[in-house]
Amino acid sequence: MNTKMLNKNIKLSYCFLGIGGISMSALALFLRLKGNKVSGFDRHESEITDNLKTKGIKINDLSVIENCDVAVVSSAIQRDDPILKNFIQKSKKIVTRSELLKQISQDFKLRIGVAGTHGKTTTTAMIAHILNSASLSFTAHIGGLDSELGNMFVKGEEIFLSEVCEYKKNISLFDSEIALLLNCANDHIESYGSINLLKKEFSSYLERSSKAIVDYDYLDIGPKNSITFSMQNTLANYYASDIILDSNFIEYTVNQPIGGYFRVKINSIYPHDIKNSLASIVVARELGIDEEIIKIGLLSFKGVKRRSETLGKINNSIIFADYAHHPEQVKNTIEALNKKGQKYALFFQSHTFSRTKMLINDFVRELSKAQNLFIFDTYGAREKFDYLGSGKLLSEMIKGSVYCGAPENARTLLPSLSEKYPLIAVLGAGDLYDYCDELINKK
Repeated sequence: MNTKMLNKNIKLSYCFLGIGGISMSALALFLRLKGNKVSGFDRHESEITDNLKTKGIKINDLSVIENCDVAVVSSAIQRDDPILKNFIQKSKKIVTRSELLKQISQDFKLRIGVAGTHGKTTTTAMIAHILNSASLSFTAHIGGLDSELGNMFVKGEEIFLSEVCEYKKNISLFDSEIALLLNCANDHIESYGSINLLKKEFSSYLERSSKAIVDYDYLDIGPKNSITFSMQNTLANYYASDIILDSNFIEYTVNQPIGGYFRVKINSIYPHDIKNSLASIVVARELGIDEEIIKIGLLSFKGVKRRSETLGKINNSIIFADYAHHPEQVKNTIEALNKKGQKYALFFQSHTFSRTKMLINDFVRELSKAQNLFIFDTYGAREKFDYLGSGKLLSEMIKGSVYCGAPENARTLLPSLSEKYPLIAVLGAGDLYDYCDELINKK
């Protein structure tokens, strides 16, 4: 790929291959807002691509290829993709999504990166709400659709806040003054070879920063002068205490390294959001943002699409969705559901055959704790079918689970089960969500 820097003062014509992706669509929108011509291709048109069209971005229009200056390629695009081959044959400038993200970020005075194998999107969105409440000049690149800010929120060019993904070592290209690491679990190991090499990548990301902020449990990954936070360990610089888990919110005390403390409240009922919100508070305090502003910012956060999202109702059943696609995330969500003491059904679709195959025993262990489990075919994304990572095998390994086959079967299954279960949870990062959302909201 051509890594030559692009001049922000020159308006160009960009074409995104895989523009329907959450990050790709955000970067496309940013460039369009900056006065560039933007177009794109995606195999699946969606609500995201429909929204881009309203911004003047052409989708799946072959006529744009001839006059395109730069092709931006998603990690999911294969080398034999016909559109990509067309750009190569025409000797067009080609950059990857992560290269473009780096180039955009370098035009800002201060960069904040949010990394980790889970929790990135929620934490990034929470930080964005705090920055917005503080009336700072910033742009936020969020790996999901925040209910108010979307996936690209532009409010100035002083601070660039971005989720930083470790997939295919994209994180190696992002440099930040403030680097946050939330956690490090067994995920995307196919890109590294081992968990130790993934830790090494995270360590390099933190070492390149001026200020590293790390969950105390992963202090060994960060440099010696890392600022730490924890949900329970009082040895951390920032830690939570006096936690109240209500049926509608969470409230806790933030203990700070200077000895002071203050209470915060968040619109979530999930314990893992204590850590996410605490991490966002640490970033804000290290930026010098006032405690009262932080409180206001966190309360303005209402959630991210597919992260603990209530889709709606069918008959008398509430349909809830979460992006959980790693055993640790699945564990957190099931624990929260079980604590409700309410009868529920769980729809699960694993994401990619390689992840499911590598972590299948962990998935079996956590999913076995669900009340009434319905498993759908694995969402392959960029991968070819592998029975050892299939939804069918996963279901066979979990006693009492129901194998449902293709995700579109949810269209008939949801209405029939809604008479039996007052709550149905839809977990996974694949297209099962889309079929449920279409049914409930009649899209």
